[in-house]
Amino acid sequence: MAVRFIVSLFFAILVALFAIQNASAVAINIFFATYTVSQALVILISAILGGIIVLLLGLVKQIKLNLKIKSTSKMITKLEEENKVLKQQIEALSITPDENKVDHVEMADEAKTIEEI
Repeated sequence: MAVRFIVSLFFAILVALFAIQNASAVAINIFFATYTVSQALVILISAILGGIIVLLLGLVKQIKLNLKIKSTSKMITKLEEENKVLKQQIEALSITPDENKVDHVEMADEAKTIEEI
């Protein structure tokens, strides 16, 4: 973060120096009007507007990412709850060791009965 700030500050100083060196008056045509202003002012205003546009585009991207994070977090929470319910259902359906013994005894009895027939 500090590196970005330093680089931004460096470029801001370069733009300011460039604007000061080009301080002559220029004619600007906007729509049907003509204005005479300092070229330094035009450069600085253009740089500021460019920065504002970049800021707005970055904010739009950040808002989209935050919305995606929120929806993904909600989905994760929902899936975790579903996972918890399914694990509880598996535990309810699983055979306990005592029931397993009873099933083996019953199977052995049935096998003896079948052999006798």
